[in-house]
Amino acid sequence: MTAAMKNTQEDSRSAPIGDGGKKDKNMIIVMLAMFAAGIFMLALGGYEIKGSRETSNWPSITGTITSSSVRTETRRESNKTSTVYFPNVQYRYKIDGQPYTSSRIAFGNASGGRKSFAQDVVEKYPSAQKITVYYDPDDPQYAILETGFTWNSIFIFLGGIVFFAAGVLCLKTYLRSKQKQG
Repeated sequence: MTAAMKNTQEDSRSAPIGDGGKKDKNMIIVMLAMFAAGIFMLALGGYEIKGSRETSNWPSITGTITSSSVRTETRRESNKTSTVYFPNVQYRYKIDGQPYTSSRIAFGNASGGRKSFAQDVVEKYPSAQKITVYYDPDDPQYAILETGFTWNSIFIFLGGIVFFAAGVLCLKTYLRSKQKQG
């Protein structure tokens, strides 16, 4: 093996970040994933927080729970199986004689998780119970049972900040390594 071939082989094994090699591509993929996840979570969390704040001004009307149950979903990942529990609460209400149905409990509400959480929600809203429904005055088909924001929407938003910041740190690390080489 010639000295030039040996140096090329060693260079490819220990290519530093910023040399245009595989490590560069991996770093760019990680940065893009962090930015994308951060932006998605910031947008979703922001939407949920904004919607939560607006609900405190929504008018209310009396409605009726039409069904209330715990729905289960089995998820398989690799060789691990887990069960997720969802509160499934359906209700109906009328505004100006127009009937509507909905199943949303609150903005930022956890969609699924522990069995005890789902059971607590179902017990709070049993079938045939009269309930207060808060609806969007501009579009009455959008309704909820609980106004105000939840911690879940805040956690989603904060998670977005963390992922976005991680993307920024990856970008800074990448640019710093390119600067050292250049």
